[in-house]
Amino acid sequence: MKIKQISLLVPALCLWLTGCAGPFISALNQTNATLVGAAAIDVPNGNASLDPSLYKTNGNEYAGILLSTSATNCLQFMNRLSVAERGIDTGFDISSTVLSSLATAFTPLATVHALSAASAISTGTKTAIDSDIYVKETAPLIIQELNVTYWTDYYTEQKRIQDLGATTQVDPYIELSFVQGLNRECSLDYAIANLSKTSAAASVKQAPITKNQLSQGNVITSPVNGIQYQITEAAAPGSSTITVESKPSGATSFSDPESYNEDDFLAFINPAS
Repeated sequence: MKIKQISLLVPALCLWLTGCAGPFISALNQTNATLVGAAAIDVPNGNASLDPSLYKTNGNEYAGILLSTSATNCLQFMNRLSVAERGIDTGFDISSTVLSSLATAFTPLATVHALSAASAISTGTKTAIDSDIYVKETAPLIIQELNVTYWTDYYTEQKRIQDLGATTQVDPYIELSFVQGLNRECSLDYAIANLSKTSAAASVKQAPITKNQLSQGNVITSPVNGIQYQITEAAAPGSSTITVESKPSGATSFSDPESYNEDDFLAFINPAS
């Protein structure tokens, strides 16, 4: 009789495995929230108060409301991402610990094997989830990427609207289209795609600059810091001195010329060997 009761306990505990993380996910599903991106700005179907026809003479106020709505949606998505990762991990950690402890508390061999197997399933499932979805703390990486993509564009648009002042009003319909596109940037797919693009670009290493490239008029880019250098005067025969002008990233013009020894200059602009 006891063995039968214990055998019923195992599947019950297995069902309980998702009990800790389950409330998070089910609650999110009930409010139509997802873990793949910020809630869409569905206008006017989803929110009649955001109908652009209501703001024909006050487009800037409408832009502010739209941006605020999008920011709230994105922050909620970022919070859900962190909650889901930690909720799932915590739920499986607790389940694995309890099942492992129960396996040592019972003496019937069949029961011990069953509980040990359930514990292994719990641990393995957590590992599979972490590997497939949240490998190596992916949630913080996604949030970091959103700071580079969504939030950069968000603050740029916010400043643009502020700089317009009260005399110039944006078209509410155009602004709605823009913010809806901006809102779609706050998503798992967009962040991962941008992260992959950034990683691919970083993996392409520029070859070191050589003396053959230090000819007059040539413009070279440092592999170390991306600064551009224009060779205004190459080394004369029997000399190793060159004259260069520099232009940091974002600058619109080159600096005043400076003189360098060729070897010293190459050591300065190239990666350390």
